[in-house]
Amino acid sequence: MLVETILNALSKLEALRDISLKELTKDEKLQGFILWNLYISVQGCIDLAFKTIARLNLENPKTYKEAFEILYKNNLISKDVKNSLQDAAKFRNVLAHLYIGINLAVVKKVISENLTDLRRYIRELDVALQKKGIDIYDL
Repeated sequence: MLVETILNALSKLEALRDISLKELTKDEKLQGFILWNLYISVQGCIDLAFKTIARLNLENPKTYKEAFEILYKNNLISKDVKNSLQDAAKFRNVLAHLYIGINLAVVKKVISENLTDLRRYIRELDVALQKKGIDIYDL
């Protein structure tokens, strides 16, 4: 169910990939919709990392960033994906706590350019887990 939730949120965001910054700035409901689905997507990826680590009995991460480092060190994701997801985890903190407000230009860039990183994370993790006899959809 977790992977389905992430993919569903990503699909909603991808449908808005071509929205203009002007449109986004004017529509508070759209902003809320996008921010919520970004949060769900990134938090879901974080939760998936922690569930994977627990399932494989890997070392216990102290931070979100460290969770992706552990997946990388155990050859479950590539370095590029690790770096992208660590950046996404930082962005999740901004979304969750509204640190210094949300820069809508950054949000626009994320939905236009960075959603593929989250999908790539799921694909890479899925392949690695399949090799271990684990179905990512069971996590």
